[in-house]
Amino acid sequence: MNESNPLVSVCIPIYNVEKYVERCLTSVFAQDYTNIELLVYYDQSDDDTLEKTKKVIKKGRFAARIIEKEYSEKGQGLSRNMAIIDAKGTYLYFLDADDYIEPNAISTLVRHAVRFDADLVVGSHDIHYEDGTRTVSVEHEDKTFLDNESFMSYVYVSNSYYSQYAWNKLYRTSFLRENNIRCIHKIVEDYIFSFEVVRHAVRVVLVKDVLLHYLVRSSSTTNLNMAKKVTKETADIYLSIRDYVLHVLDAAKESPVTENIKMEVLYFSFVMTVRNSLNSSEITKEGKRALCDEISRFPNLPACYRGSLLGKRKRYRTLFVILSRIPFRLRRRIIFMISKMVELKNIKK
Repeated sequence: MNESNPLVSVCIPIYNVEKYVERCLTSVFAQDYTNIELLVYYDQSDDDTLEKTKKVIKKGRFAARIIEKEYSEKGQGLSRNMAIIDAKGTYLYFLDADDYIEPNAISTLVRHAVRFDADLVVGSHDIHYEDGTRTVSVEHEDKTFLDNESFMSYVYVSNSYYSQYAWNKLYRTSFLRENNIRCIHKIVEDYIFSFEVVRHAVRVVLVKDVLLHYLVRSSSTTNLNMAKKVTKETADIYLSIRDYVLHVLDAAKESPVTENIKMEVLYFSFVMTVRNSLNSSEITKEGKRALCDEISRFPNLPACYRGSLLGKRKRYRTLFVILSRIPFRLRRRIIFMISKMVELKNIKK
């Protein structure tokens, strides 16, 4: 790559974020890297999000556009998909409107991208809770990968930390376009997107520096979809994520990487579907029974790879086997107890 100062497109979806959007936008305009275009995708809101956004952008230091979406286009995932099409930058960076970034965030990511001609550069972040009770740093190792196999092994076999979120990553725009990587769900939009990125990225850099501050708020879209009123539609999306990944892997050669991905998505779908639907008033008893039965399915694992799989995931596989062989009422009670244990564990942290 000959560009030493490539254009970076920063995509920020906004929806009911009047309390946070000014801080977010200000952090972008405060970057020590200035070859940036800002793309703001506005979902029709019930507050002053749009007015505050326009006010900050009017004072901005570089080009910015507000794209006002139709109601039928609502959703963070659709905003990101639009940005992949609209972006003029060599690189694309996703940022949520309630988060904010360090002044050197973009310049740090670009420096590594240019040096290693990277498809993907991943920054570290810390976590802030809105009530101020806890702050946690979530850091990657400083690490560079020059082939896809070693990167996938790092993410799925070594159990090393890798953020599955779409944000705080610098993507080569052409990489996303050429591999047709998009968000395909209106909620939990990061999972399949991240899976496809990991599956295709060849040149990848992980950066230990904390470049983004992630806010956990009670009214965030993620928390709303984890609430007790999870719907059957949401549960079906979790199952479709599982089925999508397993379908892709059916055509892949058996290996420790593919088998670990299967276990990962099975555990994800188990937690997100069954545990989070147990207390839902939106799903019937029959619906819960069907979900519980459906999530107990899992593919057979080749005997030659079981040794590598049954390390950290041994308890997960054992759990799946037990659940598939006991009556529904007992199964449901065990799942409920597990969810309560996890909830208490999180409270104590």
